[in-house]
Amino acid sequence: HKPELHDELAGLPGAYPRCLKGIEHLLDAGIRVALNPVTATSTQDHLADFVEFVAVRFPRIRSISLSAVQPHGRGANNIALMPDYSRLQNSVRRAQQVARENNIELLNPYCGLPLCIGWSNDLPRSVEAIEATAPPDPRGVDNHGNKRHGAPCVDCGLRGRCGGAWHAYWDVRKGSGLNPPWTAQPPWGEPQQLQDLVD
Repeated sequence: HKPELHDELAGLPGAYPRCLKGIEHLLDAGIRVALNPVTATSTQDHLADFVEFVAVRFPRIRSISLSAVQPHGRGANNIALMPDYSRLQNSVRRAQQVARENNIELLNPYCGLPLCIGWSNDLPRSVEAIEATAPPDPRGVDNHGNKRHGAPCVDCGLRGRCGGAWHAYWDVRKGSGLNPPWTAQPPWGEPQQLQDLVD
């Protein structure tokens, strides 16, 4: 929603007004539009403002799918674009509040965020959480091998419904901001309990 940031991230100077016009044409043609902004370091603090902008500028848009820069494609060569999850949690929660106030469906796609980054209280809008329990044959989260869990995830009560963070997020940002919203006792118990079972 900020022309200079839009054009910088798109790598297309002057693209912002054309983008808005394209959205208007789609809506006027009766096409249901869901926006998919890709959150980067430069936009990580503006999510709530973006949702408010959409509510005012495009009242016919009812869905926003919040992605985040992932370390693939252009992102692989520009890791600094990857947002800092420690700052995103509050930003996501504020955006969710603005979305609720404006009757906009805010979604967390696969290319979005780990559940502990603002989505732990909104699992029905998180693709990975839905996939993990999808009938008729839930197999857990399929993260295509490009995400993983780290030390903060070991006791996370949502681990089985979350694919974790991108490998590069652990490697570059050392898992900054990733903390379990609540912890769960592993089914195998503590090491001493295991020893007691063996004895």
